[in-house]
Amino acid sequence: DERSLAYVADPDGHADIYLLSLPPAPLTPPRRLASSPAQERSPRFSPDGRRIAYISTLDDAFGDLWVVEISSGKARRLTDRETRDADPVWTPDGRALIFSAARGEAPPALERLELKSGLRETLAAQPAREPDLSPDGRLVVFCEPDEDGLSRALGLLDLRTGETKTLLRTASPVASPRWDREGRGVIAVHYSDDTNRDDRLDTKDRRALWYHAVDAESALISSRPLT
Repeated sequence: DERSLAYVADPDGHADIYLLSLPPAPLTPPRRLASSPAQERSPRFSPDGRRIAYISTLDDAFGDLWVVEISSGKARRLTDRETRDADPVWTPDGRALIFSAARGEAPPALERLELKSGLRETLAAQPAREPDLSPDGRLVVFCEPDEDGLSRALGLLDLRTGETKTLLRTASPVASPRWDREGRGVIAVHYSDDTNRDDRLDTKDRRALWYHAVDAESALISSRPLT
């Protein structure tokens, strides 16, 4: 509803999740919402704005999926040490979460967790991380990780058919893809300029935002830099 901002800060040496009211609400100090001696990250609001999904290392150094009720501050752990979990995103109906999960030494893959039943399923065997769901709940955009841990391609998963395809491939790392509000394109971070002059492109270089327009058939139309 654009009335609050959830963010991560570590004033005490460990990252916690804070909630900040946005104008025109009165200016008030941020509220620490999810706090533990461990590290919290990747907060995402539920569609109704009442809950936040996030990752915490409280009971698992590799990270588990948690949900916190904003009104009460009550938090619930959803996954266990079986997987290394990251990057949760809500389905439009608020009944499930899609996230990346890695088992053992295998690369991360996309999974879906039903909050009420606890049912968990793998959506695609293809290595994937940093998912984001289109506004209509049909397409998941994600990063395709390479063997060196970086991603140089964005993929798409059609939840209706279960099919995956590569949306774009680049020579430089790409990260943090997000759909625009209309579902007509994806904004992503690119590391395409060797700003530290070490003769390689990686996440130590300066970030730039790019917009990738997508047509009704989920094909790439055009790409342009935003910053």
